[in-house]
Amino acid sequence: MEYIKKCKVCGHVFCYTDKDVKDNTLNAAMGVFSAIGQIGAAIGGTTLDMHMAASNNERVQSKITDFDKCPVCHSVNLEFITREELNKINSASAVKNLSEIKINANASAESLLKRANLFLEDGEWDTASAYCDAVLDMEPENAEAYLGKLLAELKVSKKEKLINQFEPFSDNINYKKVVRFANDNLKNEVLGYINSINIRKENAQLEKLYNEAKTAFNSACSADDFKSAAEKFKLVAGYKDSDELYSKCTEREEEERIKEEERAEIKKAEQEKLVNKRNRNMKIGFSLVVIFAVAMLFLSSNIQANKKSELYEALIGKTVKGTYTYSSKYFVSKETYKIYFVDENYCDIYVVDTTDYKDEDEDDYYHEAEYKNVPYEITGGASSGYEFNWDGPYHSAEPFEIQVNNGKVEMYTPDFDSDTPMTMKG
Repeated sequence: MEYIKKCKVCGHVFCYTDKDVKDNTLNAAMGVFSAIGQIGAAIGGTTLDMHMAASNNERVQSKITDFDKCPVCHSVNLEFITREELNKINSASAVKNLSEIKINANASAESLLKRANLFLEDGEWDTASAYCDAVLDMEPENAEAYLGKLLAELKVSKKEKLINQFEPFSDNINYKKVVRFANDNLKNEVLGYINSINIRKENAQLEKLYNEAKTAFNSACSADDFKSAAEKFKLVAGYKDSDELYSKCTEREEEERIKEEERAEIKKAEQEKLVNKRNRNMKIGFSLVVIFAVAMLFLSSNIQANKKSELYEALIGKTVKGTYTYSSKYFVSKETYKIYFVDENYCDIYVVDTTDYKDEDEDDYYHEAEYKNVPYEITGGASSGYEFNWDGPYHSAEPFEIQVNNGKVEMYTPDFDSDTPMTMKG
């Protein structure tokens, strides 16, 4: 890309391209290394080394251009201008200097054209253009004169070099006049230049697209990458080996698509395997929890059974005595109990019941009872229980409960006040 700048102070116009900027950046980097070398020579080198390093540094620094400063007055007050604005400036300059150019009024058009071509070869663009204008004053439809003005405007020394122009000049007014007034040979020649420039630009664009497609192909890793590269080669179909590379891209796309599907299936299977493994581990964990709970329950049952067994063994062969007093509006009962634990299944109960019985006749009642082989069962903890029928005046079909707490035996029955236990010593 071309950049055109004009100094607002002195009016100087200068141009540079992207290549100039790149070269200038490289020169600046070389300047840094050169300066470092000069410092090194000054510190540890000889006088000759120091002078050589300084000379090399000056040579490198001279190649560095500051495109943000005017090369004439060094002002930074610059502005970008277009090619059209530059042409206007050149035209104005040519008009200004036209009066200073001495042209022989008696010269023929042919001789003036020869002089104009010589000025073009010498790079005197304004003079060459002025001589062409003098020819056109004599022959307004002279195609060679318009061609000379075109060459002067484009700063080209010979018409054969028009083919080297970067951009086509088909919109240039002088070119249009050449095509309009030229004979077939000259007309076809300049049209050929335009055509060559367009082809070159098209080929450059094709080459750019081709290189982008090739880069995409070489760096492709997935099916989508190869698909994108194939679309790029499709844009330059017929150029170099684009058609062949397009086919390769489509083939690789299909191959990668199959591989990706296979990898997806493998990944899916691995995920399912992982989920199944996790579920299996959860089931195993749950099973272990259940087994642990059952084991703990079994262990607790064994502990309780052991406690029961220990309690049975502690009670067998022992006699437990106790008293119980109960009062109501009908009677006052003072009872004495004896319980003899025969074995782990049965016990003998002796009841000596001395009761002041209050009935309508207010008679006293005395009762003794003896129950043998009454079954009992340890119900858990430090408790034992048994059932028997109370065959006296008060009958109980409910179980009696015996609790052994801290060496004391307490017996309860629902037929009497369960909140008033009988305390016995065993």
